[in-house]
Amino acid sequence: MSFSPLKKLVDDSVQRHGIKEDVDASLALHAAQKIFEEFFGNDIAKTMKSLYVKRGVLTVSCMSSVAAQELKLRERDIVKKLKERTGKPIVERLRFFA
Repeated sequence: MSFSPLKKLVDDSVQRHGIKEDVDASLALHAAQKIFEEFFGNDIAKTMKSLYVKRGVLTVSCMSSVAAQELKLRERDIVKKLKERTGKPIVERLRFFA
């Protein structure tokens, strides 16, 4: 009897149950929060909350218009970093509101 790597088993199960997009979106949300902390520091990152990913758009809630403006200025860098972290282009652009 041979053993299969756990990653392969999980990937196969996710694919089989049709939840791959949901899992990818969840990974992107988590990665985005970490990237916000790296780019803006903990204090500003706490004012930003990744809400959901839909059709390649990551929606972020900001507690201030200043935080939203910072996101807009760094949008390209954030999207690039998300692609690096997740290994796939899950997010193509950001949408935010304050």
